Amino acid sequence: MNEFSIFEKVSSSGYSIVVKAEARFRPATFALKVIPSPGPRGNKPTPSIRREVEILRTLDHPCIVRFFGCRFYSKTACIMMELASTNLAQLIRQSRMPEGLAKQYILQIADGLDYIHAKGIIHRDLTLNNVLVTYDGIIKISDFASALDPHLNIGHEDVWAYEDCDSRETKGPEVVLRNEQSRAGDYWSLGVILYQLVTGRDPFKSGMYYDQRKTSENIVYSPLEIPPYISPQCCEVLHRLLAKAPNSRICSFQELSSCAFFNNVALSY
Repeated sequence: MNEFSIFEKVSSSGYSIVVKAEARFRPATFALKVIPSPGPRGNKPTPSIRREVEILRTLDHPCIVRFFGCRFYSKTACIMMELASTNLAQLIRQSRMPEGLAKQYILQIADGLDYIHAKGIIHRDLTLNNVLVTYDGIIKISDFASALDPHLNIGHEDVWAYEDCDSRETKGPEVVLRNEQSRAGDYWSLGVILYQLVTGRDPFKSGMYYDQRKTSENIVYSPLEIPPYISPQCCEVLHRLLAKAPNSRICSFQELSSCAFFNNVALSY
């Protein structure tokens, strides 16, 4: 990794760290995702790392993080990507987000989802931490390590190692019960993100401390409870995104943008 100059940590998760960096072969700063590649694999990356790199290579959309290249070392993989200012989790760390701003971000995420879904890709891990925001307010969907792409022959045997509490809380009932993967699951996750943005809390979390079994039961069986300060237009979108049955759920940008909540919201990129 001597070819990189590292300035500061941007974020971290259970399996990777993202830093602000430069390289002699690329003068502009970028985000460098550093991922341990465990085991005696030499320079061969894990399936999740290979999957993320191969998917990012094919994507070109304003709301998807841009891929600049990668380097594989004996114990580490490094992915070079577009540098963002923050992520949605950091934006609501102190307080919930006004609906007017949340609706702009949600519509941008849906635009990015429609783009990858048209390519047959399902993200499967859409969370507050994985949605970045640039300095000029543009959403960037990131972290495709768990994604499904029908064009790739790469196994998912190591996906479990990259899941955390945040990603498990955003999985829909059909995923919890049957591991059924579809674009409807990504839109359920989008509904969870909208709920988190406008309320500052999780819709189905079991309590102050994370309990996976109880949270899963709540996702499958508990009705959605929305605080009274949420507008009727936002409530409608939340109920339609967080419908228990996938075939009753909003599953496209066109369907979502036609809701009254998004009246007069225009994408400007």
